[in-house]
Amino acid sequence: MIQSQSPTYQQFPGLCKNNGCSLKYFYLKESEGWKLDADSLRAAVSNSTDVVHVVNPNNPTAKILTLEEMDLIVTHCRSVDAWLVVDEVYAGAEREGDAITPSFYSMYEKCVAIGSMSKAYGLPGLRIGWAIGCATVIAKCWRHHEYVAISSGMIDNMLAEEALLNRPRILQRTRGLIRNGWSLVQCAVEENSDILSVVPPQASAMCFLKYHLSVDSMTVSRKLATQEKILVVPGILFDEEFHLRFSFALPPDAVKLGLARLVKVLREFRGMENV
Repeated sequence: MIQSQSPTYQQFPGLCKNNGCSLKYFYLKESEGWKLDADSLRAAVSNSTDVVHVVNPNNPTAKILTLEEMDLIVTHCRSVDAWLVVDEVYAGAEREGDAITPSFYSMYEKCVAIGSMSKAYGLPGLRIGWAIGCATVIAKCWRHHEYVAISSGMIDNMLAEEALLNRPRILQRTRGLIRNGWSLVQCAVEENSDILSVVPPQASAMCFLKYHLSVDSMTVSRKLATQEKILVVPGILFDEEFHLRFSFALPPDAVKLGLARLVKVLREFRGMENV
């Protein structure tokens, strides 16, 4: 039995479903700033739990778990001797302050923590990441890795090494893009508060916009793509309807254009509802 956070990046839950695993969710509560719902965690984790899955900082909400929330998750894992698998790829992309989001790895002996060059470092094309865990689990991961990929490219490895050697400078650039982009999103949401709201992101290059219309998020996303050439992820793919995952860590002109086109489409849908 797998217990996974929701909303969450769907890679791990998708793999579990594809392999026939039983899957149950615990939740983050939007009404409380995407706070961990302790009751749903308590209800989800049981003696049949094999793995608890967490994304921290969260994708798509950009929520960073507090130390108390992290400790609660670890306590539940330990109580049933479950593994804890944590996607930590957005650590380093914090919007406020320069402290790196704490890792779960040092908190629990049965934790596997996953990182990547894709997000905070802005190098998804390298397809390079890492996993930290106990020796027996990592050895098994190596065996699977050899069947799937054998190795990454020499140039990819060199670029990843160079980026890690310049980690402070790269993370500073990432945080600058996030902070500048967020100020533009915040202004757009305030100016269109009748149709948009958002819990301020704590980390990552995106936010989870909520729109106050009756049209489903897949329809909105498709119209944005076909009519306005704007790509967003519909909230229904995270089991959160009437939301859109919107990326804003881009040059200011691109963010402004994207927001203008997003608002235009939402206003068009609002006009249809008022007819």
